[in-house]
Amino acid sequence: MIAVKSLPRSFSVEKGSRSLPSSYNSNKTPAMPRLRLMKQDMPSDPETQWGNLAAYIRQMRRLLTAEQLALLMECSKKCVYALVKQRRLPAIRIGSMIRFDPQVTADWLEARMVM
Repeated sequence: MIAVKSLPRSFSVEKGSRSLPSSYNSNKTPAMPRLRLMKQDMPSDPETQWGNLAAYIRQMRRLLTAEQLALLMECSKKCVYALVKQRRLPAIRIGSMIRFDPQVTADWLEARMVM
């Protein structure tokens, strides 16, 4: 007689079922938590706000996606992609993906601050 391991309760064994256990993660790399920038985290005056944004971005340890950078800069992804295409915003191209180095992006933001 063969011992059968019990399956987690969330796993369905019905014929034609496609559900997977809740612990299953198809992505091998851990997901990066979504960035959320709260209004109370940023000061209301523009000079300080952009200075703090550059400092906030500089602390990040991973490359940023266009969506994350657009969220931080409060603009659209389309705007970020347009800046990259015009070579006005430094980016890293990995295959068809575009990523942004936090250090270089923070320097870019600080260089464009108007006081």
